[in-house]
Formats: sequence, C-alpha cells, structure tokens
Amino acid sequence: MPSSIMPPKKKRSSNFSDRELHSMLDTIESIVPIGFGEWERVEVAHSVQSEDKARSADSLKRKFRELYLKKGPTGDPTIPVTVRRAKDINVMIKQKSLVCIDCNETEEEDEEEEKEEEGEDVRDAVPPHPLLPSRCNRCKQETFV
Repeated sequence: MPSSIMPPKKKRSSNFSDRELHSMLDTIESIVPIGFGEWERVEVAHSVQSEDKARSADSLKRKFRELYLKKGPTGDPTIPVTVRRAKDINVMIKQKSLVCIDCNETEEEDEEEEKEEEGEDVRDAVPPHPLLPSRCNRCKQETFV
C-alpha cells in the first residue's frame, strides 16, 4: 500500500523513567485517588513535577495498574521497588474506598433497589478483602458492601 494512502502513525509518549515512576507513585500516594476527579488531580500534580512529559490521567492510571498487577518472576523472591510500592498504594486506595452498608445506602439507594429487584443480594456483591481493615472509613462499623 502506498505511503500516501496510509494514515499517519499515532505518536506515543516515551516510556516512564525510574525517576518519573517514583514521582508518579509519590503523587498517587499523596492523593490516594478513588475517582476520576482525583485522577485528574494526580495528572495536574504529576505534570508540575515532570515538566518535560505531559501524561494524561488515563495514561497515569494505566501505568499504575500495570505496576500493581505485575507478577514477580517465578522462584525469585525479589520484586522491583516500583511494583511493591504500587501494590501497597493500591491497598491504600481500596482501604479509602471501603464504606459500610449503612453509610453506602444513603448514597446508592437507587442502585441497590434496582439490584434487589433483579434478585441480587447487594450485601454479598463485594466481599471484604482479607488484608484490608474491617471497619468503615466513615462510621467505623464492621460490615462492608
């Protein structure tokens, strides 16, 4: 196919350097984002620290996800520092997002009613994670959705 007919290649950002990865993780750790608005805050804060590379909130979120989902090599107990930090920060994000049934009912009452009408048990929808604290971040109750 002639090159004049082919669409131009989409330009991709360069890879993250170790310095930029640590900077990104520092920013995520300081904000602990649980929603899109907080990921936009991460984007703004990261762009201030890494002036040479503009990264979107989606790009930062994808890179963070890639790090915390990375598996260590079989038979090798060492794990890269950035991967370990990402996994720890991901636990912090999960902790921040935990709320109990009573606190959650007022915010998501309509959604719960729809699920109950469909026959789903809302209280069993998301089991608590064994490594996370067993108390709600708002009222300190022990039952989670």
